[in-house]
Amino acid sequence: MMDNFEKLVELLEKYFDVNIDRPSIGMLARLFKEVRINKYDNLIYLGSENSNIYFVVSGILRDYYIDSDGKDRTRFFISEGSMCGEDSLFIGSSSFTCTQALEDCVLLTITGEDFRYIISKYEQFKDMWVKALEGALAYKIKRENSLLMKNAAQRYMDFLVDYPELEKRIRQKYIASYLGITPVSLSRLRKTLQKNGGAVTK
Repeated sequence: MMDNFEKLVELLEKYFDVNIDRPSIGMLARLFKEVRINKYDNLIYLGSENSNIYFVVSGILRDYYIDSDGKDRTRFFISEGSMCGEDSLFIGSSSFTCTQALEDCVLLTITGEDFRYIISKYEQFKDMWVKALEGALAYKIKRENSLLMKNAAQRYMDFLVDYPELEKRIRQKYIASYLGITPVSLSRLRKTLQKNGGAVTK
């Protein structure tokens, strides 16, 4: 547990460009619990009640919707140093998405109540939370623009920028789900881009 916790602290300090003092680290170590989830298992199920926040120490997860036809639509991916489950802090109801592990994952979890406590009491964690919200909002605006204004090839290039190295770690069908196209269309798109030297046409 401690090794993974220290790794999380290191990831958070790097991601948010902060230094977490030793007393705060001790306090956090008491509040966090380790969770392990196997590849392709769900961490959060559609309609489930979740009040916890999860920080990814290792592995990749995806957050996805299930549409009226029973097809899943990937909302975003979550990798090392990122968090998930924070929707519960805002909507306070049963989950409207699922969260699935795409690799064996090690997570550290904290209750929503404890999370609210540390960001209200400790300035450095409040600053980290603000940066996380700013990053999430910027991503949401960029993602919305990509879905509404760009073609599949341009969305694919956005994916490569937003999630470097992820293509090598996850199955193509999940990338296709994120782009809003079929795996067959993604395969054709990748072949076309390779022929064009990676150039994207409008």
